[in-house]
Amino acid sequence: MKLAASLILYFTIISYANAAGSMGPIGKIMIESIYKCEEQVSSDKISINVDIKKNGATNTKSLFLTGKTTIPLDDKITYKADFRKWDNGWKPQLVREGKICEDIQKFGPKLWEKLKESVGGDFPSGCPVKPGSYSSNKYQAISSDFNIPTIYYGQIMTEIKLYKNKELLSCIRAEGNSQAPSKR
Repeated sequence: MKLAASLILYFTIISYANAAGSMGPIGKIMIESIYKCEEQVSSDKISINVDIKKNGATNTKSLFLTGKTTIPLDDKITYKADFRKWDNGWKPQLVREGKICEDIQKFGPKLWEKLKESVGGDFPSGCPVKPGSYSSNKYQAISSDFNIPTIYYGQIMTEIKLYKNKELLSCIRAEGNSQAPSKR
């Protein structure tokens, strides 16, 4: 029994040691592309389209979002987020599942606040979101808008799938580059 516990401890320490240089506090995240997953979604209950565009003279990037939902976005909507890092191919790093509204409030309340400002109108301050069509022009966020303690550095990809009762409603992938915070 002690041998098994020692082996588990050893491999845990080795795993963290190997990851030490490849993850840490959030620094800068540059999203390079966002697109629909290759996996076919048979439902039209939620549709999301995202485009990244550069803003003229400032050369900054913004997200242009359009979305339509025929069902309320509430805690009956769950998600699965699959985080991967490029290392001679996309390597799985972390999978997180949960209730979409609960986790947005936990990990991204500032992101939601900026989305509300960008969408305007009667877009809610929190969940649920009523069925309807929504659009956002020039949505921008910074890495400090995320409430997460660590992130993987390097080329990263996140795939987010939305579900209701195990029915796949939407799937989006984002690829980008994550860098450690600059030392001052």
